[in-house]
Amino acid sequence: MSELLLEAPVLALGTKIAIVDDNDDDATPLELELNKLSISNHYYNVDIFDPHYPAQPLKDVEMVFMDLYFVTDFGVQFDPFACTEWLKRIVPYGQKYILVVWSRDADDYTQELLAAMATIDITMPYFTDSRSKQRYRNKDNSFDVPRLLDDVGARLKEIPTGSYDYFGQILEVDEIYQEVLINCLMDEDKNVFEVRRFDLHLFDNFLKPTPEQFIRIKITNKPGSSTIDFLEENADLSKKFIKTDPIGLDDMDWPNISDNEGNL
Repeated sequence: MSELLLEAPVLALGTKIAIVDDNDDDATPLELELNKLSISNHYYNVDIFDPHYPAQPLKDVEMVFMDLYFVTDFGVQFDPFACTEWLKRIVPYGQKYILVVWSRDADDYTQELLAAMATIDITMPYFTDSRSKQRYRNKDNSFDVPRLLDDVGARLKEIPTGSYDYFGQILEVDEIYQEVLINCLMDEDKNVFEVRRFDLHLFDNFLKPTPEQFIRIKITNKPGSSTIDFLEENADLSKKFIKTDPIGLDDMDWPNISDNEGNL
C-alpha cells in the first residue's frame, strides 16, 4: 500500500481528492487504494450526453485525478473544454489544488488542457502532474495504483517549501473573543515589532498561552497553504523586547510642538 502520497508536505491532513473519469474499471481501483489510505475521495462518473454535474463544488478539495478521454458519438475522444467544465463544477472558485492528469496520452494533451483552461474563468491548478494510464497497467489489464500514488507522492515532495520564524511575547489572552494578542519581534536586527492577533484555537496542539510568556512562532509556506506552529521558549527574552530609539535620532534636538494656546 502506498504511503508516499501521505508524506507529501503540500497535502494537509484530511485531504480530499476528486476522481473524474468515464470508466468505472479505471476509477474504482484508485478509489479503493485511497480508501485504504483513509484519504477522503469522490468519484465523478462522466457522461458526455447526460452530464450529472455536482450541485455544488467539492469543499476543501486539494487534488483532482482527471481523465482526458470521454466516450462520444465518434468514439473515445479528447475534448479539453469538456474537461474544463467538470473542473469548474468540482473545484470551488479560488481553491488551491493539484491537478493530476491520469489518462491515455497524458503527456501529449496536458498542456492543451491547461491552455483551454486559461481561456475561461476558472481557477488554475498551482501544480500539475501527468501520468499515463498505460505506464501503470499490469499484464492482467489491472492497474498498479500503489505505484501510481507513490510516483505522484514523490513528485509532490519535490515542490519547494519555505519557512521562517520569529519570537513573540504574549500580551493578552481574551477568552471571550477567543483571541491571543502577541507582540511579535519581526526583525531582530532592526528592532522591528508588530502586534498581532491570533485565534486561540490555533494553540490547541502546542501550548496553553499565558500573558508575558515568550514563544517562538514558525510559519511554513508551501504551494497552496501555510501552517503556523507555536513553540515554547524557555529563555528569558526580555532584553530582546526592549524597544530602542531609531539609530541616529536619540541625539537630535526636537522642536517643541504646541497648540494655539501654548500647551505642549
